[in-house]
Amino acid sequence: MMTFLYDIVNLQFVLIIYFLIAFYLRLDIIRSLLIAGHLMAIFLLNDILFDPGYWPDQITYLRVTKSIRHQLVSLQGISVDAISRTGLPSYIFAFSPIPFINSVQSIAMINFLLYLLSFLFLKKKRVSSNSVDFFFLLYPSFLLYSSLALRDTLIVLFMIISVYFFLVEEKKLPALIYLLPLAIIKIQNFLILVLAYIVYLFLRKRSFQRYLIFFGGGLLVILFGNHIPLINVFFERIDYYRWNLIAENFGYNWNFMGGYDYQPFVSGFSIIPLVIKSFVYMLLKPFPWEVTNLVQLIQSVENIFIIALIVWVVKKKIFMPIIKRKLLFLNILLVLSMTIYGLVTFNFGTAARFRFPFIVIYLVFYLYLLRSDRIISRQFFRGYSSTPAI
Repeated sequence: MMTFLYDIVNLQFVLIIYFLIAFYLRLDIIRSLLIAGHLMAIFLLNDILFDPGYWPDQITYLRVTKSIRHQLVSLQGISVDAISRTGLPSYIFAFSPIPFINSVQSIAMINFLLYLLSFLFLKKKRVSSNSVDFFFLLYPSFLLYSSLALRDTLIVLFMIISVYFFLVEEKKLPALIYLLPLAIIKIQNFLILVLAYIVYLFLRKRSFQRYLIFFGGGLLVILFGNHIPLINVFFERIDYYRWNLIAENFGYNWNFMGGYDYQPFVSGFSIIPLVIKSFVYMLLKPFPWEVTNLVQLIQSVENIFIIALIVWVVKKKIFMPIIKRKLLFLNILLVLSMTIYGLVTFNFGTAARFRFPFIVIYLVFYLYLLRSDRIISRQFFRGYSSTPAI
């Protein structure tokens, strides 16, 4: 009963912040209601549609955050390690302005505020349009994971800010600073973004020589990776995680695993179909015929719409070279993230959770850049047409 009353107080506090931000941004009724729907989802998921233990991390974050809060209030020395995957998010949750932290719903309300902060950042930086806003507010996976007591909303926030500074303002130092927390919270996403930044910086001039060097290096890795010490270590780690995650997905049934048609990750042309398959399957899993419950059905339908949206934006004609260059980064990021995670992820729920932050980044910034291209090209051609003939 007391936990319920504490959450009512938390909800009132969150509603005040929500109304202040909605008024500050002058949001229309549709956007305001959609954001409110995210807040309502918090109380429809845990203990209603799902048991909180369905995502065990929720209980961990609640326990650690409560411990930090208790130590702060009692003026004890804080014993929780801040430089850890669980510790850093828990510190951020603990220092949030939410009055009480007594349930997974209270952590979820903090995530709602982080979600709201992400939306506020995009609006104030003018990474906004009808298509950007409504995708951000309607993407089902984002709605789900931002309504739980997990670290995923925090991950998306840091990714959005880092990519914004790197891609839009082209300021590498702020981009790196905002990326650094991911090295603790989600090292895989940190490494994928760093790799995408490096590849993009090498290829952005779009010269034939650079593409030749890049693809030549890729071919060298494919054919002789096992004989290059650093690359071989990378292959071995991927293969280690692939095998163990497959085993985990099948409940460590070693009798079944003994007859499983496992394709090891080794150098050679066999990598190419494996990589392509991993990229495509990561985007689409689960296929409709693989669905076994309602959640997977929703994920499968969602994936079809997301793929259709990606195909639609990619087919759009781009006029300005600077926009084409920036879109190259987003395509590099999508290919790298889906391929790398596709190689090591076999559980459908895990795949959805790993996939959605990159889909958010890709489509939010792609839709924004498409709008920017239309505006810039319209101004360019208007200025050109008004220039008197010589």
